[in-house]
Amino acid sequence: EEMGFISPDEFIPIAEKTGLMFEIGEFVFHQVCGMMSKQKIWERGIEYIEINLSPVQCIEEDLHAKLFSIMDSYEIPYDRVNLEITETATISSEEVLRRNIEPLLANGVTFSLDDYGTAYSNLSNVISYPFHIIKIDKSMVWSAMDDERAMRALRHTVAMIKDLDINIVAEGVETIEQAKLLGNLGCGFLQGYYFSKPVSEKDFIKMI
Repeated sequence: EEMGFISPDEFIPIAEKTGLMFEIGEFVFHQVCGMMSKQKIWERGIEYIEINLSPVQCIEEDLHAKLFSIMDSYEIPYDRVNLEITETATISSEEVLRRNIEPLLANGVTFSLDDYGTAYSNLSNVISYPFHIIKIDKSMVWSAMDDERAMRALRHTVAMIKDLDINIVAEGVETIEQAKLLGNLGCGFLQGYYFSKPVSEKDFIKMI
C-alpha cells in the first residue's frame, strides 16, 4: 500500500541477499502445485507448467527432496512440472545443482535454461546439462529487430539449438511482426505480452 507495485527485478535480488528467497520459492511452488491439482490443468490441455527456481534455491542440498514432498502432497505427476533455472545457477553451484537435478530428472521432471543470451551464454551449459527447453532472452530478441548483426546472431543461435534437438522458447514477443519473424526462424514456442500479460489464476483458467 505504501510503495505500490515493486518489480521482481527489484525485490528478487533483495530477497536472495536476505535469505527470504527460500521461503518465497517454497511458497510459489506450493501455490502452483495447488492450482494444478485443483484445476486438473492436464484435463484442460496444459501438459506442464514451468516454475522458476532462484540460483539461491539451487544451492540447497535438500532442494530436490523438498520439491518431491510438495508435489507428492498435491498428487502432482512429476512430468507435469518443468523447472526453469538461469545460467547463474549453473555457474555458482554446479555440484549441488547436479545433485538436485539428477533425481528430479530421473523421475520425470524436466528443465529449462532461462534467459539465454544474457550473462555468459555459455555453450557448454547447453551441451552438458539435460535441458528440455532453451529460453532465448527478450534482449536478444529485441536487439535483432533493429540490427542486422544481432539478427544473424539470433538466427544462428536458433539453428544451433534446433540442431541439438532442444525446444526453443523466444521471450519478449510483443507484436505480430515479432511473432511471425520468430516463427519463420524456427522458434517452436513464443512468450510475451503479445499473447498475454501476467494474469490471476481465475483469468488463466478462463483463458485456457
